[in-house]
Amino acid sequence: MDSEKRKLFNKLYQRYKRSKQVKKVEEEPSTSKDFDYCINSESSTSQKDICNVSEESTDSELDFCDIAQIPSKIQEENFVETEFLNDKIEDKSEQTGHGVHKFTLIEQLSDWAIIHNIDHFALSDLLRILNQTIDINLPKDPRTILKTPRNTGSLIEKVEPGVYFHFGVENCLINLLNRRDVNDSEDRSNILEICVNVDGLPLSKSSGSQLWPIMINLFQNKNIVEVCGLYQGNKKPENANVFMSKFVNEIISLMTNGFTYKSQIFFVKIKAFICDVPAKAFIKCTRGHSGYMSCSKCDTEGVFKKNRICFPAIEGFHLRTDATFRRKEQDSHHTDTSILESIPNLNMITCFPLDYMHLVCLGIVKKLISNLWLSGKPPYRFSSQQISEVSQKHLSLQNQVPTEFSRKPRLLSDIKHWKATELRMFLFYTGPVILKESVTNEIYQNFMSLHVAVTLFSKSQNIDYAAELSKYFIQTFSLLYGEENISHNVHNLLHIVDDVKMFGSLENFSAFPFENNMLFLKKLVRKGDRPLQQIVNRIVERNKCVLGSGNIRAEYPVLKYEHSNGPLIASVFGMKQFKKIYIKNFLLALDDSNNCCFMNDNSVVIIKNIVSLNNVVTVIGQKYLVLENLYNLPCESSKLNIFVVSKEGPIKSWELPQVLHKFFKLTLNNKVVVFPLLHTTA
Repeated sequence: MDSEKRKLFNKLYQRYKRSKQVKKVEEEPSTSKDFDYCINSESSTSQKDICNVSEESTDSELDFCDIAQIPSKIQEENFVETEFLNDKIEDKSEQTGHGVHKFTLIEQLSDWAIIHNIDHFALSDLLRILNQTIDINLPKDPRTILKTPRNTGSLIEKVEPGVYFHFGVENCLINLLNRRDVNDSEDRSNILEICVNVDGLPLSKSSGSQLWPIMINLFQNKNIVEVCGLYQGNKKPENANVFMSKFVNEIISLMTNGFTYKSQIFFVKIKAFICDVPAKAFIKCTRGHSGYMSCSKCDTEGVFKKNRICFPAIEGFHLRTDATFRRKEQDSHHTDTSILESIPNLNMITCFPLDYMHLVCLGIVKKLISNLWLSGKPPYRFSSQQISEVSQKHLSLQNQVPTEFSRKPRLLSDIKHWKATELRMFLFYTGPVILKESVTNEIYQNFMSLHVAVTLFSKSQNIDYAAELSKYFIQTFSLLYGEENISHNVHNLLHIVDDVKMFGSLENFSAFPFENNMLFLKKLVRKGDRPLQQIVNRIVERNKCVLGSGNIRAEYPVLKYEHSNGPLIASVFGMKQFKKIYIKNFLLALDDSNNCCFMNDNSVVIIKNIVSLNNVVTVIGQKYLVLENLYNLPCESSKLNIFVVSKEGPIKSWELPQVLHKFFKLTLNNKVVVFPLLHTTA
């Protein structure tokens, strides 16, 4: 992008920041009834064809700092793609089978507007400035450039008490196939295993308006999510079977007849429905978590104790099966017959795994901190001195958090505002360090049993031991905090082992990718009027975006920020030096929070430089010579590759394929502790 155009973009940014009032774009009559064309057609809209939309184009007041990002910008696991896409906006070319394709200015503007969620008013201003300043003929209406769909409203249907739009499962699968990673080596069979998520999302604190999206992803490529259907209303759908009917009917057809993509017929298989407890109960037509017989995995009956329902039993119950579920053997567990039972080969028990984001992070960990340690009863309630000490330790780690985490540690008193990613960070990484020597041994050992069990489940290693550890956690939890606190979530820790045995690592059936997409959907709403139409239009615009459609994908590794500061060793003199390298799932860099990794020779290495020659990447670093255990109970931390490290050795080199994973490196009280990042492996 030349300097003159860049100045114009910057000028618009500054103007947009200063002004809260913008002019409304004139709407012109719709000229097309073919909405499906807007979703799937590869043809470009004519520059002079001004599209109509069924909602006002933009909001009248928007703080630029709150602009939403595309999903990859808010997914921790997908952060690498973001920087790659930003580079592609600056260097708008793509290597194809027919040579290098230079993208047009209109394509560049479209991608820029969609990736940065620029509203129609701001884009209209930019088009006017460009047309007045540069000798170029651009469309006046932003909807032409963005290919905003026509007649969205006519395709929205009534689902009591709100409205619903169906994007189509086949359309979503085509988008997912288009966006599959070019480096992905998964089995290219013609059977697509998909995970499905259904959840509720409040749109506003001042009203009951809420979204209920139906989202899918490919089991082999979990971080890319598509929305198949979307409900919006002031209450959740009255009837789950009506809400899910279009999705179910299309899924059955795709499972039976398949669909064609690039001359190949693909069939669909539902691997899992990944939902929180209320959403799962809603779509399965069963009792919610407050019911006495609400456990989705066993027939245990809850007990009313101290004004709450708890589930103290750790044995003596029977596991549910698909057959017993369909026969409704425990009739009080059911509220109706679910339409999902009509999906062929869908096991109504094993295909509904327990999601650890809601169960463990937002459930158990948040309960420990908020309900028990901060506001519980003595003797397990933290003293004000303990709260202050643990909080200050937590805050001291803020500058040590790797790039993969979008949030920094904060005060325990802010626990009500902690997100699932922060709770995950506390359980896996910061908690074992900051709680040590600050809480009683009983509380620490109980927490560490949860930490080790969930870590093993995340690695899908020593599963039976992790299951025994889960049972031990519940037993000691009951002794410490009382039976009345063994909630639905705590009880279900007994059952998560069965899901790990079926699906592998907890990350394989986690709701984190879907939750990230929920945030993205919420930020697409720019004003209160007709939110469903707004979201539909923004999603279709994004699918037509050159970058957003997956036509450009990162090919890893990606080297960034060349320098000449060293250090070097004799074997790498003359090589280009870089400050950062993006691998598919994580970033390695020279700064303190991103420079620690684990090698295939079991070395813990601090990276000092990154060099490359002829596409061969080498990391220069120092190996820690002393590795000690952070804890010895319930097992030695070294068995989980968690170490207290010290004494750096001489500078050496390792080739990039030797890197196994990245470490989360923490320094507290002059002690350096390293944890493997569980959701990032090379």
